[in-house]
Amino acid sequence: MSEERSPMAGIRCGTKVNVMSTQQTQDCTWHEVGPARLPVPDAWESARTGLGAVFVHPEDAGTFRPSLVLKVLPRSEGTSMAWLSTVALAADRELLHEPRFISDDVWETATGLGRMHLVLYRSDLEQIASQRWLVPAGASTVEATATYAVSDSDRMEPLMRSMVSEMQVDEHQPSAGTVAELPGREPKVDDDAMEAWGQPLERLRKLQWANRWPFQGPVLPRASFDFLATTATREGPLGRLEAGAFGREVEQLAGLGLMDGRARWTPLGHRVADGFRNRRFYAQTTLRFGERLSQFDLFAGQNMATALTGPSYHDLLEGAVPDPETRPHELMGLSTCIGAVAQWVGLAPAWTLGAPVVVDAEPLYGTLRSGGPTGTDGMPCPRGFERFWGRPWVEWTVGIPELERGLRFINAGEAGHFAIEDIDDYSRVRLAPAPSFSVWQELRRLFEAAVDRLPAEEGAPS
Repeated sequence: MSEERSPMAGIRCGTKVNVMSTQQTQDCTWHEVGPARLPVPDAWESARTGLGAVFVHPEDAGTFRPSLVLKVLPRSEGTSMAWLSTVALAADRELLHEPRFISDDVWETATGLGRMHLVLYRSDLEQIASQRWLVPAGASTVEATATYAVSDSDRMEPLMRSMVSEMQVDEHQPSAGTVAELPGREPKVDDDAMEAWGQPLERLRKLQWANRWPFQGPVLPRASFDFLATTATREGPLGRLEAGAFGREVEQLAGLGLMDGRARWTPLGHRVADGFRNRRFYAQTTLRFGERLSQFDLFAGQNMATALTGPSYHDLLEGAVPDPETRPHELMGLSTCIGAVAQWVGLAPAWTLGAPVVVDAEPLYGTLRSGGPTGTDGMPCPRGFERFWGRPWVEWTVGIPELERGLRFINAGEAGHFAIEDIDDYSRVRLAPAPSFSVWQELRRLFEAAVDRLPAEEGAPS
């Protein structure tokens, strides 16, 4: 790995990305790794690792130390980017703890079409983002993987993306090593996406179903949950007579390890109660598939959050019927809430194509009540929306009352998401195809605004 001081002192390593406006001008040094030259801020540490390099953010970045790993992968002539992308994501399933696949996007470069992946995983109570770029480089492929805490996305994501965008690749450089034999075979091709992009793009259906909501926590009857939420905000413990009056509820909470037999909170109970006792915000997420409505209620405390869940996106597609009287509850770290909601609503990689359209509201909502368009009656298919047609439509919303803000999308499965907005006094609706990464960015910003609204208090229970 050779280093070269950039003649452009103060090269901009953090630039405007989509609607983000992070402006960070930092002095950088160009690092050469095989066919790639990458600008890295001078304050970062660096080390060579075989056919690659590791660049690590300074220690004071926060609770999780961000890094960018650059690898050079020798590539045979017949190896497609679709195959490399599939193999890389399959490795994430095996290596990462509780992986949640958010997006798989085409990344346009001077040397051809590459990929950008976003995968979340958990490290203790922290949600970590693993953002990967695959860039074709002639006889090689350059793989750049940024790792940072989701809670630090506003700073790190634009910076990492800008570093990779500035990267220069020499596609004429010979292969730096022996080509590894990739497992499996070429993935099945998504015909619609291939036609749009002019090269094979892999089908993502299996990845979407591998991303289904995996949790089924202890079930709390509604009466017991109401008792938990009310009791959590009390100053002192229940008296003997009160505990006797709520004997069944106390017994149920004790059975889950949240209370002892004398109606006192256990350490686990204190963590669950944090979302009510020291509440930062409440978020309600809903899924509607035809006439079935499911709900995800999130009570976020200072450090932990308690979620009351119903059937997820995949559960509804498989015929699950929500039961509002008995719902599982989950305890999670505050920074993992965003990823949990994304997974529950079925946000996953998809090739999302098309342009925004405006349609009449009445036939659209009739279509939603039936679970999706048939393509033969009701609402006619708008031009450019053929890819969304004939698939199940699951509408989802998320709202945070403390912010008076929310989001609203339709999940069309393999065809991806589109945003839905009422216009013209609710007589018409604007539908806009929304790539998974942009949906994630909107969801993340909404929850981060809620967390930032009330800073953590010192000494809050953890």
